[in-house]
Amino acid sequence: MKTYAVLAALLLCGCTQRTVPVYGDASDTDLALYRAAGSASIIGQGLMRQQGGGAVTCAGSTVLLVPDLPSTHQALDAMYSGSDSDESGAKWTNARRSTTCDTQGNFAFNQLPAAKWYVLVTVVWKVAGDSQQGTLAAPVATQTGQQLHVLLTDANLIAQ
Repeated sequence: MKTYAVLAALLLCGCTQRTVPVYGDASDTDLALYRAAGSASIIGQGLMRQQGGGAVTCAGSTVLLVPDLPSTHQALDAMYSGSDSDESGAKWTNARRSTTCDTQGNFAFNQLPAAKWYVLVTVVWKVAGDSQQGTLAAPVATQTGQQLHVLLTDANLIAQ
């Protein structure tokens, strides 16, 4: 759970106090894997249930697919310690992918290599003019030629 919360903070909000450099310790071979086109895909949906019972989707929100690499964890550790991370030296930032949720909260990533990733999305809504949100995340592993179905819900909540 700690890893998800830190990853969401790192990738979706970026709000902290002290800056810690994150170095790109991922090998070019590892990164080439994540940047390559493959035959795997992920289709999913992001939604949260409000206290009153209504469902809110991630419509219009950016969904991130982030490589699960040692340098990703270095950035997570920096964020968990209450510091901001300077990712300019982290090579993995060029290997992350993004898409946008449609009006029903559906998203898709296509032509993915077989690899381990994190899927993250922030669901945002308004109540009485005030914005509220929740960040959802899950680890996933794509496999060659397979379509992975991901449902991000309150069970995947890592930050509010």
